[in-house]
Amino acid sequence: MTEKTPKSAPQLVLCHASKRSFGNWGPDDWDVVQDGRDIGRVFKPSAGVPGERAWMWCVTGAIVKPSHGFTATIEEAYAKFAETWCAWFALNR
Repeated sequence: MTEKTPKSAPQLVLCHASKRSFGNWGPDDWDVVQDGRDIGRVFKPSAGVPGERAWMWCVTGAIVKPSHGFTATIEEAYAKFAETWCAWFALNR
């Protein structure tokens, strides 16, 4: 998955959670990585989430507002994560 971000923004990469050496993960569980550091997740919660909110994104690498949200698709979740992270990055660089 490739996301266009401003040239000044950090490169964000989705890595399947099975690549990490710790924790529990499922087939729809992705880590968001910047410069080799995990800064968040995009995943499909396992239960109780309606289809229009099937994917969750959350920033874990910094204190940002909003720090998480729900979308219908993985592409929307990644885009919302990138939008939130890049806005925080622009204010804090």
